[in-house]
Amino acid sequence: MKDFSQKVLSDFVRKLGIVSLMAICFALFSSNVSAQTTIVNYNFNNAASGTPCSPGTSSGVVASVFTTSTGTCTAPTGTTAAAPPAFTAAPVAGLSVSITNATTTQQYFQFQLNNVASFSNYMVFFQALRSSTGPPNGVLQYSLDGVTFVDARTFAVPTTFGALSFDLSGITALNNQPTVYFRVAASGASGTTGTFRIDNFQVQAIGPTAAGATISGRITSTNGRGIRNVRIMLVGGSLTEPIYATSMSFGHYQFSEVPTGETYVLQVFSKNYIFDSSSMVINLTEDLTETNFTGQLRGLALTGR
Repeated sequence: MKDFSQKVLSDFVRKLGIVSLMAICFALFSSNVSAQTTIVNYNFNNAASGTPCSPGTSSGVVASVFTTSTGTCTAPTGTTAAAPPAFTAAPVAGLSVSITNATTTQQYFQFQLNNVASFSNYMVFFQALRSSTGPPNGVLQYSLDGVTFVDARTFAVPTTFGALSFDLSGITALNNQPTVYFRVAASGASGTTGTFRIDNFQVQAIGPTAAGATISGRITSTNGRGIRNVRIMLVGGSLTEPIYATSMSFGHYQFSEVPTGETYVLQVFSKNYIFDSSSMVINLTEDLTETNFTGQLRGLALTGR
C-alpha cells in the first residue's frame, strides 16, 4: 500500500512538472508576441502659432489630426519625437500648446487617430501645467465618432509641469476601431486669462504582430525508424529562455506559434543516440515541416557498426 501511494504521488509530481513547463512556455510566447508600441507622439517643438493649431503629424502607419476647442491656441503643429519612452524632452512653456478661458465650460486639446483598426490596449501619456488662475480640473476623454465623448480618467492639473500616465487597456471599446479620438480637457479656471498647457502627448498601443509559424520534423534512426522521447531545444530570437519539445511516437515533434522574422537554433539531446548533426540554425519566415535529425545508437556508433 505504501509503495502504491508513493507511485501515485510520484506520478502526480511528474504530471505537475509537465503542466508547469507548458505554462512557462505559454507565458514565454505570450510575452514576446505582443508589446506596446508608440503610435503617436507630439512634442510641440515648432515655433509657430494659430487659432486653432495646425494639424499635427504622427508616427508609423497611424494618421492623426490635432485640434483644440474655441479657446486661444498658441504654439505649433505637433511633431514626432524619438520614443518610447514618453517624455524624452523636458517640457518648455514656450514650446507647448496652451488654451485659455476654461472657466465654466471645458476647453480641450483633441487628437484624432486614423487607420488604427489593428491596434488595441491603449495607453496615453502627456505632461500638463496650469497657471495660478488656470483650470484645476482635468479629464481625459475618448470617442469613436468625434461627437460623443466618454470620460476615461480625471486628474488634477498641476501648477508645474507634471507627467501623467493613463492605462486604458481595460477599455475594450477602443480596441480595433478604425478611428479613435482622445481629448485632454480642463475646466474651473478662476479667470479668463488663466492658461492650460500640455506637452509631449503620446499614445501607445499593441499593434499587429507577425503570425507565428510552426517548426516540426522527425527524429529517426539510420534505418529510418522513428525515435521517441528525444529532447529538442529551441533557443534564440526574442525568447528569453529556451523552450523544449519531446519526440512522440514515430519520432514526430513540433513547436507551434513561434514568432517569425527571427533566427533560432534547434538542437537535439538523447542519452541513447548520437547525432552527426545535433543542431541547426533556422531563419524563420514561414512554417518549417522538414527539420529532421538522424541518430545512431551510442553502442553502435562507438563500435563503428
